[in-house]
Amino acid sequence: MRKTVRVGRRGVGGDIARAFRRGFLGLVFAASVPVAAAFAQSSAEFVPVTDAMLQAPAAADWPMWRRTLDGWGYSPLDQIDRGNVGD
Repeated sequence: MRKTVRVGRRGVGGDIARAFRRGFLGLVFAASVPVAAAFAQSSAEFVPVTDAMLQAPAAADWPMWRRTLDGWGYSPLDQIDRGNVGD
């Protein structure tokens, strides 16, 4: 008679593997919290975006994809042009 061994969720090593995964994920989460806190934005630097800013953004600002509401993806800045682009 042949005896089979189940390997799976409740099989050989299931409880040990599950405990290892939980411990590993807890360690990864605990290590990521200080990193996220280091890159958190200060509320003193935050400037809320208004409808007026979206309607007519400043030349140097790109407050949304393609810069303006009409999707115009070109910069109005003129410091770089065809004459000095190679410099």
